[in-house]
Amino acid sequence: MKMHVDVLPSIIIFILIAFFISRCNSWSIVQEHLDNDPRTGKKIQFAQPISYIERKTSSIVPIVAKVKKEISGLHIKYDSERVNKYIPSSTIFTIEDIYAYSDFMNSITFYYVLSNKKVKYILSEDTLNRLQKPIYKNAQMPAKILDRLYNSKLRATIKFYVPEKKGRYYDVLSINKFEECDIRDAVNNDGNITASVNFTQLSCLYSKLWDNIQSETYPVKYEILNKTLNDK
Repeated sequence: MKMHVDVLPSIIIFILIAFFISRCNSWSIVQEHLDNDPRTGKKIQFAQPISYIERKTSSIVPIVAKVKKEISGLHIKYDSERVNKYIPSSTIFTIEDIYAYSDFMNSITFYYVLSNKKVKYILSEDTLNRLQKPIYKNAQMPAKILDRLYNSKLRATIKFYVPEKKGRYYDVLSINKFEECDIRDAVNNDGNITASVNFTQLSCLYSKLWDNIQSETYPVKYEILNKTLNDK
């Protein structure tokens, strides 16, 4: 009787493995190119600062692994990324191809191949929709200045401020956030902070001041003090 009891767990595991394999076969991985989709050829421009990334480990989605350059919201480079490169906000893309992908773990997801000057990028439909909207209501960061600073040695002197100083606004706009972005000359004048920043520093501030849930309640405004760089 003991032998039968010992064998029972192995039989159960075998049945579960067989069941899983059969389901995997029935839920096969599917990637389909959508021919003649009316969205193909449409022009796209993003409302948020973006970058493209290349992963260190290839995506399991075949078309993503092939294109490699994945469009994402601007962020500090992760350890999982080989490349993280800014794309200027003035860039206009064309939808070149659309793919539908599904597998045994995920429902259908649409992926868009975008092109600009013969360079191809890719992103999911969710990301496409998200990046075409403002990051948060009233949260408008100096995107044109970021473009001007990109690939240059220029610096912008900017006054950062929260219009309505109430509640815990100082948690949003504090010298600590500037120090975290390696900005040492920031000056706090009655809650308004002035600092001279380069591209890397302003990119870092994007995640600290604007790409933050607190921006909904305390939107950070800015004033460019360099007349030659003013983007108004």
